[in-house]
Amino acid sequence: MKDNTIQSTIVVDAKLMLVGRLSSNVAKLLINKNKVIVVNADEALFSGNKKSIVNKFVKRLEIGSITHPRHNPKHYKTSPGILKRVIRGMIPRDKPSGITALKNLRVYAGTPDNVDVSNKTVFKKVQITKPLPFYTSLHDISYILNGGN
Repeated sequence: MKDNTIQSTIVVDAKLMLVGRLSSNVAKLLINKNKVIVVNADEALFSGNKKSIVNKFVKRLEIGSITHPRHNPKHYKTSPGILKRVIRGMIPRDKPSGITALKNLRVYAGTPDNVDVSNKTVFKKVQITKPLPFYTSLHDISYILNGGN
């Protein structure tokens, strides 16, 4: 018989980690009934051309409902919201296990005072391999989406 209790709280530092790979590892932890806290979401990175990445996000913001604005999809413009949405896409959110998993996820832009980051988890295969100019941070994307240039 499966144990439905939460195993432990895992703190993950997203600094200099790729968003997609980080999200898949966090989704696996959540599905295994762990409580996951992601800190420094601003410093998570997308790989690729900055203009094409920003254009994809801007086009996504244009998606809406013709009949009623309430039926629009939820568009996040903050870096924790974007990262949480990416993680949500990797979890079966319509099943009871997925609903429980999403309730056990917390994403923060920085490091809050009440979170102990002394024993944070770092995934080795998630870290960047190229120099930093080859990547775009979530902070830059959210800055542009919120009206910055």
